[in-house]
This record gives sequence, C-alpha cells and structure tokens, in this order.
Amino acid sequence: MDYSGAAHPPLTDGSSYDHDEFELDNEISCRSHPNQSPDPPSPEAGDAAHFASNISVLSQRLSTQRDLLSAITGKAASLRERYGLNASSHLIIPGATSDTSSIPSTSATSTPSIPPAEPNCIQASHQQQEQNVKYLDLQKEVQVLNQIIKQYESTLDIVMGKLRAQAVTAQREKMELQVKLQKALDDERAISQSLRTENAILQSRLDDAFRAIREALGAASEDLTDLFSSNNHHGLHTPPLST
Repeated sequence: MDYSGAAHPPLTDGSSYDHDEFELDNEISCRSHPNQSPDPPSPEAGDAAHFASNISVLSQRLSTQRDLLSAITGKAASLRERYGLNASSHLIIPGATSDTSSIPSTSATSTPSIPPAEPNCIQASHQQQEQNVKYLDLQKEVQVLNQIIKQYESTLDIVMGKLRAQAVTAQREKMELQVKLQKALDDERAISQSLRTENAILQSRLDDAFRAIREALGAASEDLTDLFSSNNHHGLHTPPLST
C-alpha cells in the first residue's frame, strides 16, 4: 500500500505523524515497489573482476536494506506502543478491558439494549482500523525485505565461494609451476655437471695422447741420429732427411 501521496489521518491520541515517519513511509513505498526492486546479479558471472564488482554492489545494497529494515522494525514497535497493539498484532480499543463482571447478563428472550454509536467513536474506530491495516502492510513489507536480504546473502555466498575456488585453483597451479620449474633447473644443472665431467675426462685422454706422440717422436729422432752417426763413421754417405 502506497502512502506517499496521501494525507495521513490524525492519530487517536491527538498526535500527528512525525516528519521522519512520513519520510520513512515514502522510502518504504519506493523501495518495496516490485518494478523498482533490483534483480540480484547472476551467479554465473565471468571473471574475478566482475565478481568483485558484484560483491561491492551487493554489499552496499545489503547495508541499505538492513538499515531500512531496522528503521521499519523500530517504527513497528513505536506503533505497537502508541496504538495498543500486542505481540500478535491484535488491536486493543482504548478503554476496553477483559473484566466482564460489570456487563449485565441477558436471557434468551430479552433483547440487549445497544446505544446508538456516536460519530466520534465511529471516526476513532475507523482511524484505528486504518492504522491496524497500515501496520499489517508494514509487516508484509518487512517480510519482503527479509526475503530480498536472504537472496542477496545467498548470491553473495555463491560469488564468494567461486572466488575462493578460483583462488585455490590459482594457488595450486602456481605451486605446480614452481615445482616444474625447479625440476627443470635441477635437470639442467645435472646435465651441465655431466658435460663438465666428460670434458675433463676427454681433455685428460687428449693430453695423454699428445704426450705419447711426443715420446714416440723423440725415440724415433734418437734412432735416426744414431743411424746417421754410424754411417758417417764407416764412410758412407747418407742423404739428408727431407722435412
């Protein structure tokens, strides 16, 4: 029920609506309108940035709805105290009591005497009925707001769950990549060490081969020198060795 454009009737105790209550009625009417109530964001959002944006928007809306719910609850308590409404939302007519001892008993053949209703009593009863209806409307609006808040909280839980799952997946992939990189580095170090060892062995063998060649050449040179010396001693002419 929209009370934003209608004049508020005077209260039964002679008081009038506060300015804050009038503004709260307008805000409730605007926020509880079905065409203006925002649809919750889709839980099938694409990436982490979109999820983070949805979380910010949902948090702001949730805070606003909770503030409005607190204001409505406070006003409902004020209405119960002001108009004599008990916890079960039954209207208590001022002056009415539960004591029936003073009510005269009537027999089945007698007709009770009903005094004519006064205009003031009719107007007061009508106003109290309007206030009771308005209080029931406020209760319905509170229920609608509670449902909206539950939807937002459910959507927020879904979004946060997806974000946590993505964070866990990213952390696991990072650790796996670090393990693979460390293994590749260890393999490269092992191969490099093996190549250095083989190079040292080959260098040692090459040095041994060069030394053996030099020793062999030295022995051959000594044999040729001895042969030349022997020929010269016997008067034989030996041609010089070609180089």
